[in-house]
Amino acid sequence: MQTWDREWRDHPGPDFTLYSGEVTVPAPAVGRIFRKRHTQLVVTWA
Repeated sequence: MQTWDREWRDHPGPDFTLYSGEVTVPAPAVGRIFRKRHTQLVVTWA
C-alpha cells in the first residue's frame, strides 16, 4: 500500500470503454478486454 501511495497515487486512473459484442476490438497495449455475451468491456491504463 505504501508503494502504491508513493509511486502511483498521482497517476491517472483506468479508462473504461464498453463496446458491442459484435465489434472487433483491438487489444490494448496496457489493459484487458472482458468479453461477455453481448458486450466487451475494455480497461486501459494511461
